[in-house]
Amino acid sequence: MFACKYSVFNACIVQARAHTASFMSSITLGFAMLTPPLGASAEAPATPAKPTTGTHANTSELTSAAPAALPFAREHLLHSTATGRHYRIQVSTIGKPPANGYPVVYVLDGDAMFPVVAAAAQGMWMSAEENRVRPMLIVGVGYAGAHMLDEQARAEDYTPPAPDLSETGDTRAQRQGGGQRFLQFLTEELQPAIAKAYPVDRNEQTLLGHSYGGLFTLYALFSRPEAFRHYIASSPSIWWNKGYINQLREDFSKRYADSSADLQQRLRLTIGEYEQTPAPTIADDSQRAVMMRERAQVDQARAFAQSLQTELPGLSVVLEEYPAQTHATAALYAIVDGLRFASD
Repeated sequence: MFACKYSVFNACIVQARAHTASFMSSITLGFAMLTPPLGASAEAPATPAKPTTGTHANTSELTSAAPAALPFAREHLLHSTATGRHYRIQVSTIGKPPANGYPVVYVLDGDAMFPVVAAAAQGMWMSAEENRVRPMLIVGVGYAGAHMLDEQARAEDYTPPAPDLSETGDTRAQRQGGGQRFLQFLTEELQPAIAKAYPVDRNEQTLLGHSYGGLFTLYALFSRPEAFRHYIASSPSIWWNKGYINQLREDFSKRYADSSADLQQRLRLTIGEYEQTPAPTIADDSQRAVMMRERAQVDQARAFAQSLQTELPGLSVVLEEYPAQTHATAALYAIVDGLRFASD
């Protein structure tokens, strides 16, 4: 699967080959085997209808449209007193609960990410030993609205509090810096609610976030490291607020400088090649290409991992780079590899 492995200041940086076909076949297989055809029973395939011949008019009609539901998931709504928001919580059980309860993977941007993560986990579980996954509970944390991505809510929830929010680099966000309140919701409201409703292993909790969600994942590690065992930051927005997360990293490193060996947490960082170098289909002088070069996400991810491992050699840090992948497609690889990481 991997093209090469090499170390930089003991931070393992793994450069992976593209494996889109393998990933998509896993997702497709998961959906195909988990969802029976419309009208078919679970026990046996339906007898195919004989084709209509002659001049008879086709009178087949779709039923009225209704919201789609994932056949392998449950949905709850939870109001947070910490943030004042209503959250859509989606849950999928993978396998039977172990004796100690399910390890839990909390997925940020749940409205967009949960269906992909849950389908990947279900598909991988069909050949669990081969795919190196264990039973787990997937919990998607989304918003009680009709949007795949609630940009305003996530911009506030997923960004750290900071003394100055005047130059965050995000001109579309109306409010930012609500990460402390959202972390309080996760740890003091959502985690206890999940533990009450499902058999879970409180010592095996994973946080997975992409983009702003990846930024929040780093913030959570630096603020309440004991809240989760595994941290998966996919394409984190290190650029936000002039790289303010680096200041939080330095503060965290100072706090644990003499006891980093006691840290049981593991951090996995991932980034796509085309998050800094424009993809061949993007004009080199386009606004997006200029923005990507300015943000230098690949260079920043490398420097971040290197600095963290140098400052805290006892902390497990892995950086994985995905060749020829964009900000969007790198998330797909991060999901599959992240599920394995959470199973290690």
